Amino acid sequence: MSNNWVEKFVNASIKYGEAQEKGDYKECNKQNAVVKKIRLKLKGDRNGIIDTMIPLLHHENGHVRYKAAFTLLPIFEDKAIETLNDLCGNKGLLAFEARTTIEQWKKGNIIVYWL
Repeated sequence: MSNNWVEKFVNASIKYGEAQEKGDYKECNKQNAVVKKIRLKLKGDRNGIIDTMIPLLHHENGHVRYKAAFTLLPIFEDKAIETLNDLCGNKGLLAFEARTTIEQWKKGNIIVYWL
């Protein structure tokens, strides 16, 4: 995947987090659509997903780490859950979202459309 798409993923994840903190659901939806488009661009490219998302698990921004971990759940479940658990230690909506994602993943309620 090109650096341009990685940059778009990172920027959309950060903007998503900023909008979430402000309660701007329209902007959250807009940025989620960008992330979804990038995931779909990676569809069927496990190596591309791995090469793109693994480094983002260590990004300085928690929302980038969250979106990367979410993307990696079906491929590297243990590493993704570890990252999500780390995010649960934060305060606010990000921690809630990470906790909810883990719960829903374990229940089998997350649909994976990008593999």
